[in-house]
Amino acid sequence: MFSGLILFPHRYYWKIWHRALSKVLENVEHSMTRLFQGEPLTVPVMSSTIILERYSRMVFRHKNYFSILKITLYAFQLVMALSYSATFQQRLNQDLQALFLKYLGELRQSFQDQQRVLINTVDVPTFLATQELKTLYGLMRSWNYVCSVK
Repeated sequence: MFSGLILFPHRYYWKIWHRALSKVLENVEHSMTRLFQGEPLTVPVMSSTIILERYSRMVFRHKNYFSILKITLYAFQLVMALSYSATFQQRLNQDLQALFLKYLGELRQSFQDQQRVLINTVDVPTFLATQELKTLYGLMRSWNYVCSVK
């Protein structure tokens, strides 16, 4: 009975954190797509980022605790990059936009399936081109680590 009481909150917190991160990735992907198409964009405060921050500290404190905190920070950096790009109307070139949206979609899908993201080795040097791509690459690598530790 006591083990059930101990394990329940961790699974519950994990599911809430997982759902919040999924929502953040979905919002960032949708907003970046609109921004890359040239639509004017104001970035609203995403309630899922608040939930993400609160529940990131309540998940497992075992093997992947710091990776989850790192993923949370990368998600915040993606939201900040979106905000910066929307404010200053700064866009990536077409190739980098396509790469960013491709891997953001793959990350979101693999996150929902709780699978690793497959990163093409040819694309790795391109991830160092901009801050948005560096952040996305770090987020994918951290997620792959969490998937490999499970």
